[in-house]
Amino acid sequence: MQNISIKVRLMVLVLVPILVILALSVGRIFYDVGIKENLETTKHRIQEVYNITR
Repeated sequence: MQNISIKVRLMVLVLVPILVILALSVGRIFYDVGIKENLETTKHRIQEVYNITR
């Protein structure tokens, strides 16, 4: 019984950091996608203003 308990503890100690890293990575991906969409919107607005001023 003691060996199973140690194995479970080690598994938890391994899985928790991996899950945290995955969660932070997914959050970073969504953040970067949001920035990309904002940059594209800004680019289109600048192009519209440029075309209007011609």
